[in-house]
Amino acid sequence: DELMRLLPELKVDIERYLIAFLALSGLRIGEALALQKDDIDGRIIHVTKTLNLQTRTIQEGAKTYSSNRDVWIQDELFELIKDIRKYMMKTSMLCGFRSEFFFCDFEGRPLQYDRVNKYFRENCERVLGRRLSLHSLRHSHASLMFEGGASLESVSLRLGHSDSLITKQIYLHVTDRLKEQYNETFNQIRILS
Repeated sequence: DELMRLLPELKVDIERYLIAFLALSGLRIGEALALQKDDIDGRIIHVTKTLNLQTRTIQEGAKTYSSNRDVWIQDELFELIKDIRKYMMKTSMLCGFRSEFFFCDFEGRPLQYDRVNKYFRENCERVLGRRLSLHSLRHSHASLMFEGGASLESVSLRLGHSDSLITKQIYLHVTDRLKEQYNETFNQIRILS
């Protein structure tokens, strides 16, 4: 609900696209900013590098060994990626740059994390009444995947966690809510009556 209220209020196209991409993919911001065009192949995002947010350099390998992964592109994300590609092609022709990066500024360099995070925080405060970080989109993604019926193991793989226990510990509040839903479902089942 909050994401649906926030996105139309974001007036900077590339940053709105990036924020929607993070929410739909579950990627870390450094992983998304390091993506190159050929990392998105059909229905798969190959996560193999990250943008070091301090040095602003691309590092081979994602955050951890298990963070190197392939992320399935669901229909909603697939449509967003097509829109981003059109926007980036148009922008590169208008501004006269070439870039291998999927998300880049008007000179073809990776977007600056600090600027995007500040833009996101300020707009969350303005529209939602509270400040959030870009990493909160990753948490929202996982929570929505769980609520949509995805298993703990599949969410863990999608996020690049080495062990589903890590995912379970981080998202325990969601798993507790799902337990309540399961309990209510079982409560409604009548076997002998």
